Amino acid sequence: MFIDNAGEIDYKQLYAQVLYELREQEAPYWFNNDEVARKLEPFVRTNLFASHCKTYYYEFRNGTRLIHPAIQEEIRALFRQAGWNHEVHFDSYVEDYDW
Repeated sequence: MFIDNAGEIDYKQLYAQVLYELREQEAPYWFNNDEVARKLEPFVRTNLFASHCKTYYYEFRNGTRLIHPAIQEEIRALFRQAGWNHEVHFDSYVEDYDW
């Protein structure tokens, strides 16, 4: 299934689809912040793979490699680019020398 957005938007059809999903499939219409962040994570991960190696990404994620402030800002920018409007928080912050 795909969305054809080349032509006019059929708002009645979109409305009918939303009602069907809400009423018949009992699908949640709104996502909480954790669910939205999980849905954006693949976009951020893919872009971090492109600018940094996969090894670094997983070391950042597992906490075995500290994330430099410039990379933290890059991650924030990726979330903003993906539509995240909230502050991006990291597990902890460490002051150290940048060798």
